[in-house]
Amino acid sequence: IHAIRNAFSSISAAFDPTDTTDSASFLHKIDHSGWLKHVRLVLKASWDLADYVHNSGVSVLTHCSDGWDRTAQMVSLAELMLDPFYRTLEGFAVLVEKEWCSFGHQFGLRCGHARSDVSNDQRSPIFLLWLDCIHQLWRQFETEFEFASTLLLFLADHVYSCKYGNFMFDCEKARVDCFDKYAATNVWCDVQSKRDTFANPRFSPERTVLAPSTAWKNIVLWKAYFARFDPTFVPPVECVQFYS
Repeated sequence: IHAIRNAFSSISAAFDPTDTTDSASFLHKIDHSGWLKHVRLVLKASWDLADYVHNSGVSVLTHCSDGWDRTAQMVSLAELMLDPFYRTLEGFAVLVEKEWCSFGHQFGLRCGHARSDVSNDQRSPIFLLWLDCIHQLWRQFETEFEFASTLLLFLADHVYSCKYGNFMFDCEKARVDCFDKYAATNVWCDVQSKRDTFANPRFSPERTVLAPSTAWKNIVLWKAYFARFDPTFVPPVECVQFYS
C-alpha cells in the first residue's frame, strides 16, 4: 500500500500545471513514479490467475496479507476477463459489490474518509489502481464492454466524495448499521438513471475470455483521469468530473 501511495503521488505531481520542466523530464517523472509498473503487475497477475482457471481447468486460491487489497484487485480483474456478464453494466455493479464492498475492502481507511490526518500511512489508492487496470483492459477490448470509460472516471471521483453509501466505512456491517438509521444514496441507482451517459455505443461482444497484452508498449497512461485538470496539456483532455 505504501509503494502504491507513493507512486500515485509522484505521477499526480507530474501533471502540476505550474511545473515548466521540459517533456523529457515529464516522461522521466511518469516512468519513475512506478504507477504504470504497478498497473502492469496487477494486470499480469490477474491474467495469470484467469489463465490457470480457463486453460488449465484448475481452482486458484488467492490471498494477500489481509485479503482486502491485492486479493480484491486480482480476483475481480480475473472475473472480468473470464465472464462476459461482469462486462455489462449490471454485472459490473455485482462485481464491485461482491469483491470490494461485501468482502471487506476498507474504503474508509484507504481513502481517508472523514480523517484529517493526510499523512496517515494506511491511505492508498488501491481501488483507483484497479480502475486504471480496467481502463487498460477496456482500451484493448473496447467493444466487449457494455459500459463506457466514463463510468471508470465516475467511480474514481466518487470513491472519495462520500456521496454514495456503497464506498463508505470499512466493512459491510458498518454500512448496514449506519444506513439502517440514516438514508444513503446507492451509486448504482444513479448509474442506471444515467445509463445513456455510461453506456458504450460500440458495445458488440464476441469473446468470452479476454487475454490482455501486458507488454510495456501496451500499458498506457490514463490521460482522461490524470491530465483532465492540467490546462497546459496539449491537446487538452476533456475535463470530465462527476462531483455535481
